[in-house]
Amino acid sequence: MTGTGCPMQSCYAVSANPAAASGLDGIPDDKLLPQYAVDGMLATRFSDGQVQMGGEYFEIDLCQNENVSGIMVQDDVDTTDIASAYDVDVSLDGMCWTTVANSQMPAPVDLTVTFTPVMARFVRYVQTGSDVNTSGSWFSIDEISVQCQ
Repeated sequence: MTGTGCPMQSCYAVSANPAAASGLDGIPDDKLLPQYAVDGMLATRFSDGQVQMGGEYFEIDLCQNENVSGIMVQDDVDTTDIASAYDVDVSLDGMCWTTVANSQMPAPVDLTVTFTPVMARFVRYVQTGSDVNTSGSWFSIDEISVQCQ
């Protein structure tokens, strides 16, 4: 699912930091790898497999500059692995980033973030909280899409 004007999710080049290793703790790859957060199926997901420390991110390269106005993140499968707090950052070159939205509160399981449209090629959803002393949740995304105008 993409917003009007955005490339199809199949065009996205995605990455994550940290990216979970294939086969972590015997978990099938379709529950871990970044590409499963943009495959259009809620039965698969990305998960970093690590306790949230802050600074983890999921990055989408739209493969072209777009007028980006928001993101949608779904975490309906494992509702405990939501971002403890988050930023949304954008970039034209993948090196210089601007924060366009943030929250110090945990993300809801179905998160929609809108912001003033900005020209960008890269979009990062950054997990900025810490679960080290609480639930020990991982940073996971069932599905993520970018909204464009």
